Amino acid sequence: MKKLNIILTVLVVIAISAIGIGCASSSRSEIAEGPASFPGVVPPQPAPVPEPSFGGNDASYDEQKWSVPAAPEEGRGTVYAQDEELAIERMIVRSGEIAILVENIPDAILEITRYAQGVDGYVVSSNTWKQDERVFGTISFRIPAENFDAAMSRLRDMAFEVVSESTSSQDVTEEYTDLSAKLKNLEATEEQLLILMDRAQTVEEVLNIQRELTQTRQEIERIKGRMQYLEQTSDTSLINVQLQQSLLDVEFNASRARVETGDRIYFESNIIGGFSPYSYRWDFGDGTTSTEGNPQHVYKSTGTYTVSLTVVDDRGNEDIETRKDYISVVAAWNPGNVAGSAWSGLKALGRALVNILIW
Repeated sequence: MKKLNIILTVLVVIAISAIGIGCASSSRSEIAEGPASFPGVVPPQPAPVPEPSFGGNDASYDEQKWSVPAAPEEGRGTVYAQDEELAIERMIVRSGEIAILVENIPDAILEITRYAQGVDGYVVSSNTWKQDERVFGTISFRIPAENFDAAMSRLRDMAFEVVSESTSSQDVTEEYTDLSAKLKNLEATEEQLLILMDRAQTVEEVLNIQRELTQTRQEIERIKGRMQYLEQTSDTSLINVQLQQSLLDVEFNASRARVETGDRIYFESNIIGGFSPYSYRWDFGDGTTSTEGNPQHVYKSTGTYTVSLTVVDDRGNEDIETRKDYISVVAAWNPGNVAGSAWSGLKALGRALVNILIW
């Protein structure tokens, strides 16, 4: 039992030392140096069991595995890894942010969605809402990295105006190289633990090795998941689009469409898009007008009236909403009028009776 504990302890020390060496090699990925970059690093040499192979991270470095190519081209870089299997190209994650004005937000979102799907991309999320008489929207989508520049150009072309634009690039090569080295060392440790598992003689030994295997396997899966995420994000680009509607659309409503003479009517305007501040001109159809946003009006004569509203935004865009025969006005009920009408009726009836008697 003591021998097994010593073996497990030595294996853990070896794995930690090997991972540390892998991290050091990735942190110096842009410097073409040989084994002299790691002075004094000599992993322990356990005697009881065959020494595990950690992909060249032992004390005896083979200088033939180090290649120092010519200087990289401008705009690109090369990662120098101790093992050729770890040498990878630069992994760049590109993303863009753009805010644009469009005539109609739903139509713009539909057009962007069709474009993303047409280049084997997909929409991550989209949303529209209204705030302070303005319509806003957002859409986020991912496309293959090689289509990034073309997508940004397409968004500029479909915009009435580009309010703001920014792009960013993140180099994840160093992190990916570091993870690759850690993964290789952990897989080697897992192989040695499996060998020890076959040699275990007691239940306690099996349980101890199984615990170490579980922890090692969890760390391997975590690293693989992170590496897969970096691969996917570097293969695609994320673009976030903020949309504002430039098309001016005007509507209005009245508190009541059928009233009596002398009743007060409240009118309310509803504006979508455009650029504030707005100017208003109401025509109530009876020869009176108003420049208020939400005016009140009283009709003094009976009849049917057509109401119209003209709105001009801060950039001179204009829209007119007209509702024909919208307001109906009838005579108001009045006791004096009723009495007068009744007296007039009685007088007419009396005259008719007199005429009959004379006849």
